[in-house]
Amino acid sequence: MVVAAYNATVHESMDFSPNFLTYGRELAAPVDVALGNPPGEQMSLKDYADHLVTMLRDAHNDAREHLAEQPKELSAIMTSSPIRSHLNWGA
Repeated sequence: MVVAAYNATVHESMDFSPNFLTYGRELAAPVDVALGNPPGEQMSLKDYADHLVTMLRDAHNDAREHLAEQPKELSAIMTSSPIRSHLNWGA
């Protein structure tokens, strides 16, 4: 269950969950299956395949762009002035 929760969580570095980047959709949680929540609109196999390819291509491109921004943000943080705090040793 821990791995399932990790894979269902949107990662800040990619802005998507690993499940979405792997399967092109979020996976149904056990509670969704138990409650019988509908999976979404019904499509023909060809339409679903086309939709899936488009979703994965778009998600991977967006994740790639988001990952490219990460070094810039990290660099800005690392080169900023350090925050000085006053510690009282032994207090």
